[in-house]
Amino acid sequence: MEQERNNKRKDRIKNAAIIFLIVMLVLTLFSNTIMNISLPQVAVVMPGYAQISEQIRGSGAIEAAATADIKTSDATTVGAILVVVGDTVTEGQTLFTLKDAKKENIEELEVAYENLKNEYDKMLLGTGKDYSLDELAIEKLVDQLTKLRAELIKIPEFDAAYEAATKAKEAAEENQKKLEREKTEIDGIVTDLSAGNYDFLDPTYVKQIEAIQAEIDSFKDKKVLSDERLAELEKGLSDNGGADVVSARQALDAAIQAVTDKQNQITEKRLSAENSDGTVSDSYGDELLTLMNELAELQAKQRVAESNLNDASSKLAVSNGYKNRITTEQAFRNNLQRQVDAATKKLSDLRLKINRELRNKSKDIGDNIEKAKDAVADATAAETKAKEAVPGTVTEVTEKITGLEYDIETARITLAEKQEADIASAGQSAVDVKAKKDAVDRAKAKLDEAQNAKPDNELKSTMSGIITSISAVSGQSAAAGDTLCTVALVENGYQLKFSVSNDQARRVTVGTTAEVMYYWQGDASAKLAKITNDPSDPNNKKLLTFTVTGDVSLGNNLQLTVGERSADYSSVVPASAIHEDSDGKFVLGCVPKSTPFGSRYTAERIPVTVVATNGQYSAIDGSIEGGIWIITTATKPVANNQQVRLQNS
Repeated sequence: MEQERNNKRKDRIKNAAIIFLIVMLVLTLFSNTIMNISLPQVAVVMPGYAQISEQIRGSGAIEAAATADIKTSDATTVGAILVVVGDTVTEGQTLFTLKDAKKENIEELEVAYENLKNEYDKMLLGTGKDYSLDELAIEKLVDQLTKLRAELIKIPEFDAAYEAATKAKEAAEENQKKLEREKTEIDGIVTDLSAGNYDFLDPTYVKQIEAIQAEIDSFKDKKVLSDERLAELEKGLSDNGGADVVSARQALDAAIQAVTDKQNQITEKRLSAENSDGTVSDSYGDELLTLMNELAELQAKQRVAESNLNDASSKLAVSNGYKNRITTEQAFRNNLQRQVDAATKKLSDLRLKINRELRNKSKDIGDNIEKAKDAVADATAAETKAKEAVPGTVTEVTEKITGLEYDIETARITLAEKQEADIASAGQSAVDVKAKKDAVDRAKAKLDEAQNAKPDNELKSTMSGIITSISAVSGQSAAAGDTLCTVALVENGYQLKFSVSNDQARRVTVGTTAEVMYYWQGDASAKLAKITNDPSDPNNKKLLTFTVTGDVSLGNNLQLTVGERSADYSSVVPASAIHEDSDGKFVLGCVPKSTPFGSRYTAERIPVTVVATNGQYSAIDGSIEGGIWIITTATKPVANNQQVRLQNS
């Protein structure tokens, strides 16, 4: 029993050893495959010779091609700021109000002048002479001179006012003539309408009239044929004892025609009754009443003729078929006559409507003509007044000013000589008096200059454009020449700038057209205008400036692509093979190593420099040994010195 248990234990140990050996054998034989399954699978490419057409990409915000700084002319304090960034301004528009502008202390100047004047007057009082009349005469001359100088400045305004008044009068006269021509034309159309002439009538009305007239003519043509058939039937009836019926029928036709003629006469009377101003003559009512009475008499005769025809027809015993046929044809003919009458009335009503519209229009124009005449009279009076206000030509007023200046200077010299003589007679020093007089004159001139000076209390835009920045702050002081805001001169065009490397800049030339990418706000185009050093890195970078046109505005962001110059490179790989970290750009080479179980592949980091790229392929420069593969894609992230497996291996 003990022996049997030992044997079973030995069998279990032997079986376990066999299984272990089998597993180790399987793992040894399939170790390569098992390990490969867990490795990142990579695609590789061999760097090769290729040609690349490199494009430079960049983006930037649209800015104005030119700007203007709005600066202060003197030291001042900013008051109200009347614009904000983004506002469109025009030349001469007020942007800021200024306060406490630099000016002379007028009160101090007045005190200084009054003190000197009093001292001088005391000197003159010592002479015992009164010079007030002489001074008054000089003041009057000065007032005349001041007035003439003001008129000289305003001569262009007077001339412009006179010219404007003359043009206004000419325009008023031309408007009156135009209205008179329109009225004459409309009155002529009214006259033609009454005479049945539609040559100058509105085409719309002409079409309506012609359409109705065509209806009338059609009905009349049918009526003529019906009359012919009726005449034949009535002849047959007359030959068979119906002469009375035929005679009554003819009498009724004559009565109907008389009524129609009288209605047409009344219509024509209405057309021609109104005067051009819309009124009617005093005799119109009596004439129309007479015509209406005559129409009523003719309508009564028509009714008698109809009654006679009915009596004659009722007495007719002949029943040979003529009577019924005549009755039928007569009914057809009468219906045609009613259609003719209705269409004729429609035409008459239309002509009356057109006539009334034209006369109303003529009346309105007549009213406007009277207003135009008043406007001409007013403009003529304004022209006369403006002409009288002109003081004369520049030459004439200048000559008057020169004469007055001479008279004033002469009067002042005469007064000064008189005062000096009087002072000398009084025993005072003429030199002291003259010095004091000169001091008074200087103080007066300085005071006048300060009082007449107009403070610059507004700062206006010198250009038209868009406000891009405002540096002014309300209430803060500004020195002379300080910039308060900047205006973008959008009328001068737009531009865009971005920085590139020196190597990239060498691949483009001024004048090259750039492609605008991903811009959906309209059409836009860009052209390289200049290449300059980048101020941020002048040794290594260049600044590309493009002129931009199209549907753009300040602040729009554009992406540009420029450069189409091709070059040959010996080491070109897909752009997806290029990686970058804090140490720079690199590629991962796929380095093979031989092992007892076959070839193993390891990723190796190789630093490179991208010489050129077109977005899909890149030319690289680095320590790449011949025959080495470059990893382009991988199923998992790959690190330096990590083992990988190739696709399909």
